[in-house]
Amino acid sequence: MNLLNLLLLFLIVAPLFAHIRRWKPQALFTIAALIYGVFGIASNIETQIMLSDPRGQATHDADTHYMVTTAGPSLVFALIMTTCALVTWFQVQFGAMRLPRITTLLFWLLHISLICTSWPHLVLVLGFPKPTRYIEYAEIFKASNLISSLGMLVALASLLSLFLLLVWSVASSWKEGRIS
Repeated sequence: MNLLNLLLLFLIVAPLFAHIRRWKPQALFTIAALIYGVFGIASNIETQIMLSDPRGQATHDADTHYMVTTAGPSLVFALIMTTCALVTWFQVQFGAMRLPRITTLLFWLLHISLICTSWPHLVLVLGFPKPTRYIEYAEIFKASNLISSLGMLVALASLLSLFLLLVWSVASSWKEGRIS
């Protein structure tokens, strides 16, 4: 089991452990952000190691348009989760957190949809031969793109719902006079 598979397993288990321990939503977002960040950095480092050749010869992985795809999105996912962690932390600090259970539910929707966005491509890259032309792509790549697209739509809907919940919580707390 390589480092990326271990991190991917940890990406699922760590937030689940934190949820079972009844940690607050901002802790869930923070844990997920840290793991996505470590996953993105490790993926980028592994790609750089695979691409570098100490003898200066061309490697068999020189055509790497598919290999770099896991590092960038993982770092973007880390940024999204960090932003959500900061938003929920400010909600708690200013007493505007109204519905922590719904916030936790939205965390899980976002987290699972982000995993669905990147997981199919990683499985296909590791398990199938490396296509170099569009015609060589297997038919299963179409299903992978569909899962990834639906995952991103769910992620967008959960992010929008999370920020609407934030605005509603702050507005109702401000209206009641708890935030001045």
